[in-house]
Amino acid sequence: HEPRSPFPAVSICNLCNFDAQFSSAILDEIQLNNSFNITELSSHVREYTDQITDILRSNVQYLKLFVNDSFDLYSAGFWLSQMLIDCEFQGQKCSTADFYWFYDYYYGNCFRFNGNDPMQTIDSTLQNKTFTTYATKRSTRPGARYGLTLQLQAGNMSTQQLYTYKAGFRLVISNQSILPFPDDDGIDVPLGKQTNVAVSRKLVNRLPSPYSNCILHQLSNQATNNNNNELLQIMAAKIQQQSTTTNLKQYQQNYCLKLCNAQFIYARCKCYPLSFEAIDDASTSCVSVEQFECVYEADDELLNGEKEMEKCYSKCPLECSTVEYSLDVDSAAFPSAWYADGLNRTYHAYNYEDSYYDASSNRSISYEAIKETTAIINVFYKSQYYAKLEEVPAQSFDSLLANLGGCLTMFSGGAVLTLVVLLEIISSLLTIIFNRLLHEMK
Repeated sequence: HEPRSPFPAVSICNLCNFDAQFSSAILDEIQLNNSFNITELSSHVREYTDQITDILRSNVQYLKLFVNDSFDLYSAGFWLSQMLIDCEFQGQKCSTADFYWFYDYYYGNCFRFNGNDPMQTIDSTLQNKTFTTYATKRSTRPGARYGLTLQLQAGNMSTQQLYTYKAGFRLVISNQSILPFPDDDGIDVPLGKQTNVAVSRKLVNRLPSPYSNCILHQLSNQATNNNNNELLQIMAAKIQQQSTTTNLKQYQQNYCLKLCNAQFIYARCKCYPLSFEAIDDASTSCVSVEQFECVYEADDELLNGEKEMEKCYSKCPLECSTVEYSLDVDSAAFPSAWYADGLNRTYHAYNYEDSYYDASSNRSISYEAIKETTAIINVFYKSQYYAKLEEVPAQSFDSLLANLGGCLTMFSGGAVLTLVVLLEIISSLLTIIFNRLLHEMK
C-alpha cells in the first residue's frame, strides 16, 4: 500500500495525424508527386487508407528531417491548444503548460502529462518555446475524482479529419522512465463518450545474470561485455546520445525490437521505414510507393516467419525491472444535451479562435455535431495498493552450504553407524569361528 502513489505518465494523441485545415496543400503535393492510385496499393478501402497514410507520414517526416528543417511538424497536426477543452488533476486545474509534446510516426502530435519530461510549452504563434521540468505528480486516493480528467475535441469531421478511417484519441498509460509507443501500448478512446480508465500498478523485478539474461538499467556495462549483440551496442549509443533530450534513459525491450525490425527491413529493402528507429544516420528512408510495397512484404515475412522474430527476441531480452499497468475501461454517453448547450457558448471547437457558436450564420452548432467531436477521459487509480512480483534465488549460497553440511553430517553419522554394525558382525563371526575351533580341538 502506498498512500501517495506515483501517478503514471498519460499520453494523448489525435487518431488523425494531420489537421487537413493546415496541411492539405503539402499532402496534396505529396500525393501528386507519388501518383497515388487506389488499384496500385489495395482493393480494400481500409488497407488503402493505411497504406496511403503511411506514405504521407513518411514523406512529411522525411521533409522535416532531410529536406527542410524549418518545416514545422507541429503545425501539420492537431495542436494541444486546439484539442484541450478542459484539464483537471485531483481537483486542481491543469493546462497545456503541463504537457510535453512529442512526435509519433503513427499519430503525429502527441502530448504527455506527468512524464518527468523537460516541458516544451509552445504558444499559438509557434514562436515562443520554454522548457520546465516538473516533479512526478502523486495520487492520494483512488477513484475518478482523484485522478486526471481531460475534456477534448477532435476537430471537424468534414474539413480536418481526412486520411483516416477512424476518429477519436489514442491514450497511453506508462511509467515515467520509458518512452511511450502509442501504436503498441495505447488504447483507442471513442468520441461521444466519457471513458473511465481505472489503473492498477505492478512492480516486476527479475534476477539478472547468472539467473537470467534480462537487461539492467545500466545498459552500457552489459553492452560492453556483450560484443556479439550489435543491437545492445546500438541502443547503448542511442541512450547516450538522446538521454538529455528524450526519456530514452534506460534499456527498453520494445525499443530494441524496433531496432531489430528496422535492421531486417533495411536488409530486404535497402531503406528503413520512419515508423522504426534508424540504425544510423546514413540509412535511406522509405518514402516511395515501391519502397513501401517492399516494406509490407518484408514486414509480413518478419512477423509470420518461423525464426526471424525469435532471433529478435533472443537479441532483445526482457528488462530486469519494469512497472506494468493494467487497465479496466468503461464508458458512458457524453455529452448530455444540457451540457452540450454550455459547451456551445463557452469552449473552442471547429474554428480554433471561435467557440461552438457559429458567428457567421448566427446559430449554434447542433448537439449531434458536438457529440461526434468531443470526449472526456478519466484516468485514476483503482486502488492505492500495488502488486510486487520479485524473483528470488531458490537457494542462497549460505543455505546451499548449510544444506550440504547437513547432508554431510547425515552421511557421516550413517557411515559411522554402518561401520560399527559391520565391526560387530565381523566380531560375532570371529567369535563363532574361534569357539568352533576350540570345540574341535577338544
